This record gives sequence, structure tokens and C-alpha cells, in this order.
Amino acid sequence: MKIVINRNILTIFGLASLLTFVLFTTSVYAPTSETGNTTLNASVVVFVDIIPSTQLDTGIFFGAVDSNTIGNPAQNNTNCAAGTCYNISVDSGSNVNIDFYHDLTAVLAATMYVNESASTTSNTAGFTTNTTVATSYSIIGNTTVNCTAITASNNCWIKYYLDVASGTSGGAKTTTYEYCGVETGQGSGDCT
Repeated sequence: MKIVINRNILTIFGLASLLTFVLFTTSVYAPTSETGNTTLNASVVVFVDIIPSTQLDTGIFFGAVDSNTIGNPAQNNTNCAAGTCYNISVDSGSNVNIDFYHDLTAVLAATMYVNESASTTSNTAGFTTNTTVATSYSIIGNTTVNCTAITASNNCWIKYYLDVASGTSGGAKTTTYEYCGVETGQGSGDCT
């Protein structure tokens, strides 16, 4: 008897054997973890709170001054424990360091100049050399020592002086002194 094997059956048998071999020799791994990502977003609130001393809040008074004099001190430059009564404090609730700026809304007279000297040390020590207060915002103090990066519960102490050139006309002279506390490094643009 002669056995005839169909070629198609051999092909199917061969493929089935090959597939069985592949299944047993290949390991299949199921994932044990999966990762992903998403956006995390927050808005940090900056809180700035400054407190002027009572004397600064009341006003800066020079009293009677003579023409052709320089360095006339403000009346409260030395009235508080032999030191200045003028200061601006950073409230303990502030959550950023503060830079202090100031300006005059207008000059007292073309021949009169307001100068300031600042300290971050105490009301009696560590004061800068005098710097003229301009009619645009500038940092309180000078380029060496100034009232920048003041932390919560700390102060900027200020003394004020008035220079009066000869020939200055008599009479009362008045202008407005403005001060501003800004988050350190943000500049005076928010001072209005």
C-alpha cells in the first residue's frame, strides 16, 4: 500500500510545529507598571506690608532755616533715643524681602535740596553719606549702603537734611515726600 501525503498538510504541520517552538522558547512579560505625566500649576501670592514710624507719617519738618546753609537736620533726626525717629518697617506678615524707594513730588524751590542718609543697622549707627532726594523714585540710601532686601520685622532708618542756597526767597516751602516698598528686585515701577 502506498501512502500519499499531501504537501499542504506537511506545510501546515511544519508551521504548527514552528509556532509551538516559538511559543515555548519566547517568554512573554506583562507590564508591571505604567507611567504618565500632567501639568502642575500654582500661583504664589506675594504679600508686601510696610509700616512708617509715627514721626514719618506725621511729616518731615525742618523748622526755620537760613539762606546759604547746608545740612540743616530735620527736627526728628535725633529725638528717639539719640537717634532718628524716621523709619519704615517691614511688617512681620510680609513674605518677601523689600526694597525701599522714595521721591519728592516737586522740589521745595529751585535753590533748596532735600538730602537723606539711611541705615539698616540702627537708628543711631551705620548711616550712609547724604544723597539728594530726586523728583523720581530712587532707592533710599546710596550705592554702598541702602534699604534693599529688608526682611520681615526689620527697618530702614532715615535722617533728612536740607540745603538752602544763598538768595533763596523767604516764606513757607512745601512739597510731598513719597516712599514705597516693593518686592526685592522688582524695581520702582509699581510705586505710584
